[in-house]
Amino acid sequence: VIVKEVDEEKGVVYCSRKEARAMQKEDIIKRLRDGEIFNAQIVNILKYGAYVEIEGVTGLLKNVDFAEDYTTIGEVLKVGDTVNVKLKKVSSNGRLIFEAVEKYKSPTIMDFSMFQRDQVVLGSIRNIKSWGVYVNIAPGIDALCPVPATGELQEGMKVAFRITQVRPEERRVRGKIVRIL
Repeated sequence: VIVKEVDEEKGVVYCSRKEARAMQKEDIIKRLRDGEIFNAQIVNILKYGAYVEIEGVTGLLKNVDFAEDYTTIGEVLKVGDTVNVKLKKVSSNGRLIFEAVEKYKSPTIMDFSMFQRDQVVLGSIRNIKSWGVYVNIAPGIDALCPVPATGELQEGMKVAFRITQVRPEERRVRGKIVRIL
């Protein structure tokens, strides 16, 4: 709290928690703008990222700013865990957007030689873009395919995926969704 006024006659001290928080937020934002790294605590996990808190100041860490691939924060961390963050930007409405200091790298335990052209594997839709769909076909391996013409897709859906191209040297797999499970 911050002391606003002292009424000695009545023996009353008037304080403001709101103004103290605003001052604290200004200090943290200045330190973030100067490039300081903070250990932020995850306070809420969402589909697209997580809200993190630094000394009472909350901001957003998006999945895309957390991992090198399409791994979501919720797949790796839980509420109460901490992650080192730095300021990415302050939005036009004053909200803090963070990025991980070290982006998460999903361990690939699969060998690309295990995949062959025309092989059908099970996967789950990781990310949907207007130009393509990323399907997770093994730990740390997301394959790209075109958006199917039929059916409604949602992230997390299980699918049968036919491999059309394997490029181990580029660590890439491409294919198409043959069935939604």
